[in-house]
Amino acid sequence: MNTHQNLVAIYTRVSTQEQASEGYSIGEQHSRLEKYAEAHDWTVYKWYNDPGYSGGSLDRPGLKSMIRDAEAGLINKIIVYKLDRLSRSQKDTLYLIEDVFIKNNVDFVSMTENFDTGSPLGRAMIGILSVFAQLEREQIKERMQIGLDARAKEGYFHGGPYAPIGYTYNDGLLIVDEHEAMQVRKIYDLFLDGMPIYSIQKYMNHHYGGHKYGKWSDDSVKSCLSTIVCTGKIKWKGEIYPGKHEAIIDDETFEKAAKILERRSQEAQFREHPFKRTTLLGGILWCGNCGARYYCKQNVSKNPDNTPAQRYYTCYSRGKSRRHLIKDPDCKNKTWNVKALDEVILKEIEKLALTPDYLDELMDSREEGPVNQPETEIIEKRIDTLGKQIGRLMDLYALDQMDFETLNTKIAELSEEKNTLEAELAGMAERPKPELSLEEARRIIEDIPRILEEAEPEAVKNLVHGLIKGIIVYNERLEIHWRFM
Repeated sequence: MNTHQNLVAIYTRVSTQEQASEGYSIGEQHSRLEKYAEAHDWTVYKWYNDPGYSGGSLDRPGLKSMIRDAEAGLINKIIVYKLDRLSRSQKDTLYLIEDVFIKNNVDFVSMTENFDTGSPLGRAMIGILSVFAQLEREQIKERMQIGLDARAKEGYFHGGPYAPIGYTYNDGLLIVDEHEAMQVRKIYDLFLDGMPIYSIQKYMNHHYGGHKYGKWSDDSVKSCLSTIVCTGKIKWKGEIYPGKHEAIIDDETFEKAAKILERRSQEAQFREHPFKRTTLLGGILWCGNCGARYYCKQNVSKNPDNTPAQRYYTCYSRGKSRRHLIKDPDCKNKTWNVKALDEVILKEIEKLALTPDYLDELMDSREEGPVNQPETEIIEKRIDTLGKQIGRLMDLYALDQMDFETLNTKIAELSEEKNTLEAELAGMAERPKPELSLEEARRIIEDIPRILEEAEPEAVKNLVHGLIKGIIVYNERLEIHWRFM
């Protein structure tokens, strides 16, 4: 222990809000405390500083450093401008004074309240004053809560520093980010078309690369489908209020998605094998007339002669079994016998193995896909916005309103997104990249004869879905979309 009885530490703290509203800056506190120490003939050992830190937590670098030095016996006295500079929590204040300072023979002095723990009266008063510091903190929290409640009723979003996917912040308001909003709308379209969430996130990452917070995941897709913010509303303490921001999804679409999510959640509780397909072509068969999915329909439970009932692939619009999947109530696209259509597709797959030139014929028949002009314009607009944001950051740095480390971090983030979008834009003018390489496709094709000969149902299903990503039905004509094309 250092034997110098007047070796003191100066501790200062202020949050940005306090400095603006109460007027005692770090520099002002330090100046007054130095003069106070000089008047008492105390030697200042070190100045410990925590600018911009809340008094509601002990997780402050300056405070931690001071505690280490106190425990090491390097200081004998700590002075602060005001008690609440040390802490606004009664529990934390008493912990610091009793378990850290007094335990290590360090006196604590508050200049404004004019007392120190070196005297019995000071030790008694510290408990009383810490109660008032805690009361003040609770009052501040209460006032903040009232303010948040009022802002929520006015339509302001309170979701923390990160804007929801589909939006950005501008002066505290949510503003639609057209590039991400386009992705959110696409997620709703795919979901209402019956695509599983796992398939949606794979589709979105393949076609769009991701959102501002990273790659699409099951959780981020579900979040987009379940957050009411995208309808132009906000939810606060269980209540719904009209928001000041623009909607990305209309109420009807949102409610349809909510009902499907609820139904799927209920079904999942009773489903023994959630990923087991009931038919060979389930999940990859689509109507070319209205765009709805095909599903398996069984006419009767059993035929009179005790033979298995006939099953058919039919369009949801025509079958009308699920209203939310109906695209056109008047659709009359062909209903296919399950066994007959399965045989047609299996013959096409078998042809790949038996006819060596068939794969090359399919590859030669590919056509260039048209660029989606609306999506291109949205991406170009986003790239232009990112360029302007980078320019504004450089201006702030030139005006000495931003440090280099912050500038470097923010520009790196914006540049990464800009580069990703530019690559995406360049790729939109080219043919989409196939999901299977030709080498991978040929390896699967080599195994076709064995799989079809053994005829294990699950192996055959995996073969079909491994080679085919979708089949479009145009009455008698079938359009197969291979994963290698």
